[in-house]
Amino acid sequence: MRRDSGSSGSGAGLRGASSLVTEAEAWLAALVEIEPDDFDEKTALKAITALERLKRAAAGAQARLAVRVDEQARARQQTAGFRSDQLGQGIGAQLALARLESPHRGARHLGLAKTLTTELPHTLHALVHGQVSEWQATLVARETACLQADTRRTIDTTIADHLPSWG
Repeated sequence: MRRDSGSSGSGAGLRGASSLVTEAEAWLAALVEIEPDDFDEKTALKAITALERLKRAAAGAQARLAVRVDEQARARQQTAGFRSDQLGQGIGAQLALARLESPHRGARHLGLAKTLTTELPHTLHALVHGQVSEWQATLVARETACLQADTRRTIDTTIADHLPSWG
C-alpha cells in the first residue's frame, strides 16, 4: 500500500513509512487483544483467512524492505571505504535482528528477497498480495536455483497464474 506519490526517499515518503510502522504496531496491539469467544465459527474462519493473507503480505513487504536495507547498507559501506569483498557484511545479521531470528536465517531471508526481486517477480507479486506463503515462495526459489536467471524468469512467468492455487 503506497501512501505517497514517490519513491525517492523524500520527507513525504519517510512520513508515510513512519505511519506504516505505527499502523503495524497498532495491529500488533489489536491482535494481542483478540478474544476468541467473541467469534462465531464463520467469522473466526474469515478472520483466520484474513490474518493468513496479512501474514503472507507482511512477508512480501519484509522481502522488499530487506532488499532496500541491503542496497542502502552497501552504498553506505562503499562510501565509508569498505573493500569490495567486504561490501554486504553484516547485513544478514541486521535483518535477522529486525526479524527476531538467527543470523543464519537473516542471511537466508536476504538471499530469498534478492532472488524474488530480481529473478522471480511474479512469485514476489503473489507473496506481496497474500496469495502464497513465504514457504511457497522459498520452494519456487529453491527448485529453480540451479537454473540460469533468464530461465528462472521464464518459469516464474509460466507458473504465475497457478501460484495462488498451489497450497
